[in-house]
Amino acid sequence: KPEYVFIDSRTGHTDVGGICTRQLPDSVVILFFPNEQNLRGLTKVVRDIRAEETGPRAQEIKLHFVMSNVPDIDDENQILTKMIASFKRDLDLEEDPMVIHRYQSLELLNQSIFTKDRPNSRLAEEYRVLVEAIKFNNLGDRDSAIRYLRSLHNNHPMGSAYIDDDTRNLLVKIQNHHGGDGEVLFEMGKSLWSCGDCFESMDHFDQAITLGFSRPEIYFARIENWLSDFNAPDMAVEDAMRILAFQELNLDQVLEAIEVLNWSPKHLEQLADCDSIKSLPIDDRVQVARGLNTSVSHAKSSYDILLSVLSTMELSSAQQQFAQDSFILASMALGKCTEVADAITAREPNFREMPAEDSFTLGMATWGITNSIEPKLFHQFLECSKSLRDSRDRSLDGAPAPDNAQRRAIALWAVGRGKEAKELAAGVLQLWSSTGQFRFSYWRYLKVSGIQFRQDVEDLIALIDGNSGVKPPFMLTQETHGNTLDSVDLRLV
Repeated sequence: KPEYVFIDSRTGHTDVGGICTRQLPDSVVILFFPNEQNLRGLTKVVRDIRAEETGPRAQEIKLHFVMSNVPDIDDENQILTKMIASFKRDLDLEEDPMVIHRYQSLELLNQSIFTKDRPNSRLAEEYRVLVEAIKFNNLGDRDSAIRYLRSLHNNHPMGSAYIDDDTRNLLVKIQNHHGGDGEVLFEMGKSLWSCGDCFESMDHFDQAITLGFSRPEIYFARIENWLSDFNAPDMAVEDAMRILAFQELNLDQVLEAIEVLNWSPKHLEQLADCDSIKSLPIDDRVQVARGLNTSVSHAKSSYDILLSVLSTMELSSAQQQFAQDSFILASMALGKCTEVADAITAREPNFREMPAEDSFTLGMATWGITNSIEPKLFHQFLECSKSLRDSRDRSLDGAPAPDNAQRRAIALWAVGRGKEAKELAAGVLQLWSSTGQFRFSYWRYLKVSGIQFRQDVEDLIALIDGNSGVKPPFMLTQETHGNTLDSVDLRLV
């Protein structure tokens, strides 16, 4: 069952030549030296071959025109350029012929196969170009079938519920040739989906999996189908979990699969045990965990992943710092205030030597544990962060970044500067009107929507105005995490 049969025909007008160029072939490679004599001879040969398409057999024969043995010298008098123009005009060619140059090497006397023995030579490369041209229209060739299907998928108007008869016939031909090849069926499924045939595409995906082509990309394709055409988020979540069971995913693939799990919070709690996350490099695992800070359910997965990372012995000092900072944020979102206080004071027992970020977070954790404010921690934060002109503290328009302004307003209120705190918080509401952009909220230690962020700022203003019943959300669950008053008292003495 060969994919290709080559027949080398003699040149000229012969009976054998006619059989080889008109009756037997699917395609004909016409090798010619570009001169007037060959142009005259080829004109009739090409006309006769093309006539087969409208003859009794209605057979379309693909023609490949190749100028061969072409001298590799300067065309200072435009001789070759003019001959190419004549061939294109008289033979009705849309593109320039392919070229195989004369190759000066005595190895040719040994009948060396250059594509094998000299694979990096120009002669070998020119023959590879010819090979690809021959393969392009042979859908019985697996590589060509996949190339065609990918082209159809990439170029077909998305959502069009129509496949023309010619395309359908080609798809049937591919199915007949490669119906037992899982990868080809996967590519066909993608092409059918892009053409609007979601049911048949899903059937091809299922067949491909049955044949053993169980790879992340096929489940990603099914997810797109489940969500866009079948309104079946539960099925999409199941495929996302199948993806996360693979060990050799990159960071982008992991994040894309995790995004699908938003449909099912219960599955988010299983992320720390997923092989795909365990097999990521340390920095990528921390990156995944930091991205899971948009809800308490996400924060629980982030906490578990980071706990695993911090137990790794091979961490560099930079990785240790980054992972621990991320762990502190996840712990705060979960109300694990004692763990946060332990982690921060283990790094620096003297709060007067703490960086601004740590002194503020320790102040918030202490508030969560004791249900009272420790002003000196917030004084330390304000002292360390006097310069809010730092670019990272500001938005693109030069106004204070909303999250940092929110944090500063909390600290000002905590040290008794309520008027300044309220003015700053009110300024956030006035200047930052976006509702679609996500922002980190120090009120709940989560990344929240614009609408939720504004609500958090409004709650802060209510607290500043004297509503003592208002508390940050992370404090509402702090009692369930074993927080104690004594541990913080001892730490601050």
